[in-house]
Amino acid sequence: MFKLMDNAKIRVKLVLLIFAMIIGMVLVGSMGWFQTRKAQRALDTMYNDNLNQVASLSNAGTALMTDFTNILRLIASDNTSYQMAVLSDIIEKEKNLDNSIKKISTTNLGSDGAKIYTSINENLTAWKEIKNKIIELSTSGNTPEASAIYSDKGDTVFRKLEANVTSLINANIKEASVVYKKSLDSARQASLFLIILIIAVSLVCIMIGVIIARSITGPISTIVSIIRKTAGFDLVFDESYNSLIKRRDEIGIIINSISDMRHSLHNTITKLHNISGTMAANSEELTSSTAESTKSISQVTASLDEIAKGNANQSEVVSKTSEHITEIAGHISQANDATTENEKAVILSLEAVSEGYNAIVLTSEKVQENISVSEEVNKSLSDLSKSIIKVGSITDVINSIAAQTNLLALNAAIEAARAGAAGKGFAVVADEVRKLAEESSSAAKEINAIIQAIIANNAVTSHNMERAKELEAEQSFAVDTTKRAFDKIRISVEAIADKTKEVSEMLTTIDKASREISSHTHDLATLAEESAASSEEISASSQQQLSAMEIIAKASSDLSGMAQQLDNEINKFIL
Repeated sequence: MFKLMDNAKIRVKLVLLIFAMIIGMVLVGSMGWFQTRKAQRALDTMYNDNLNQVASLSNAGTALMTDFTNILRLIASDNTSYQMAVLSDIIEKEKNLDNSIKKISTTNLGSDGAKIYTSINENLTAWKEIKNKIIELSTSGNTPEASAIYSDKGDTVFRKLEANVTSLINANIKEASVVYKKSLDSARQASLFLIILIIAVSLVCIMIGVIIARSITGPISTIVSIIRKTAGFDLVFDESYNSLIKRRDEIGIIINSISDMRHSLHNTITKLHNISGTMAANSEELTSSTAESTKSISQVTASLDEIAKGNANQSEVVSKTSEHITEIAGHISQANDATTENEKAVILSLEAVSEGYNAIVLTSEKVQENISVSEEVNKSLSDLSKSIIKVGSITDVINSIAAQTNLLALNAAIEAARAGAAGKGFAVVADEVRKLAEESSSAAKEINAIIQAIIANNAVTSHNMERAKELEAEQSFAVDTTKRAFDKIRISVEAIADKTKEVSEMLTTIDKASREISSHTHDLATLAEESAASSEEISASSQQQLSAMEIIAKASSDLSGMAQQLDNEINKFIL
């Protein structure tokens, strides 16, 4: 996973972090909403079933008591019209009793309630048979026998029915308690699961944030080390950077750009070092040739002076002069060749400096691109903070649901209070549901606190990106420093090129003059009679050559000094 993070781009890492946080928040919010709705549905079901059962049992008890009273009134009266009125009321109340019993069957009775309900039906059937027998005897005028049947069987069956109704009420309360305990256990488990889920999501987000921070800050420190080495003219290749070079994110782009720059600098400095060595050697050779030429010209001048003083040995002097001139021509030719080589070396130096300068310009452009990428990353971090704030709205939804649940619990408590003693169990349930709503609200606050912590982590990451931006500015400064150094090198090489061109032109002049001297020397051999005039001309030419050679010697010395200066500048780099 760390390797995948290293190869991923920074914007991909940020998108992954945002996606993980959104999924986590949605998951936590969904679970909270689901568990709250589940508790609400359980409360509604329990409330409706028990309310219907209580109402039906109350109606059944009232109808049963009225039916019992009417039977007693029927037995106690001998008035036929009164008995008919009571009989009509008995029939009506019997219908109400049957409807109430049927409504009880439509509710959730539970296993114990179902057994009691069966017993109620059996006793109710027996009561109807006894009641019909009593009605038949009472209406026929046989009141004593009707009273005996009531005393013998009717009262016992009625008491059983009354006990059955009371038992069903107790079973209803017991079933409500069981449902309440199950709902409470389910709510506690849901709260525990929600807390565990919040912790897990927080740990995952923190771990992803740490991995992203590690994949950014670690390589940046390495990049700073490389830049500082480059600023200190240390261009030695370090194999420990290979792992960063293989990366495919923005860090890999930066390190590859720096590596290319260092490689180009290394090659350029190596070429310059070789060229400066060649220039130094050629300068020494040129200086040596110039010294020998100067010495030869001095000898020619001395010989010409002797020719001017005496023409007796003119032929011999002319012969020696011809030999010296030939030797001078050879030295001048060598000097000219050396100067040509120097000129080629200077041209190569200029090309190498141009390549290095272009590499620095390219590196500067890459640095600017990296700065642009850093600005995009900062923008992505800002968008991340906005997305996290939007995610925080989920907690508002949870708080709203909790408030609604609390309101429903309050309504349930009011209805339970209206139900009287039979609704005490519902009041307890409503209070527990209210507590669950408060716990959901508290969990929403914890989620909001986690969101604030994530926003704080994003602020730290933004600070790290600002630090990366500062380091990129330092890199840009180092590149500009190197660029200025190459400008100085280019100026020095151009100056050397100018000096070399001057030396080449002077050597061309000297070569032309030496050829003229050689021609004049041959003329002296055949024209001895013009020796005096020719000697003066040759002496003047020799003085000109001597002056030219002194200029060449000075230019050669300057060239050697420049080559040494260039070599000193190049030696500052550690290759």
